[in-house]
Amino acid sequence: MCDMRRLASLFICLQEECHHLNGSHKVEVKDMVRHSNFPALQLATHHYITSEAGMKANLKASMHCLLNKLAKIVKSSYFVSQN
Repeated sequence: MCDMRRLASLFICLQEECHHLNGSHKVEVKDMVRHSNFPALQLATHHYITSEAGMKANLKASMHCLLNKLAKIVKSSYFVSQN
């Protein structure tokens, strides 16, 4: 439950960053692991894990694990769909 909430929050930040950087309006979750969107993902992650008090180290570690998990799921879905 917490992972989905964090992923959704990061996705909203990614949409905003992609809109500012590329002007693209349609961004999907699979675009989070696309190499061309890495600068936007990096900025979105930085904005998500920082607050007025500074960087949140535990949130940064959990986001790292969550993005690794997302990449494995997207990669396996591509392998399954292409038979």
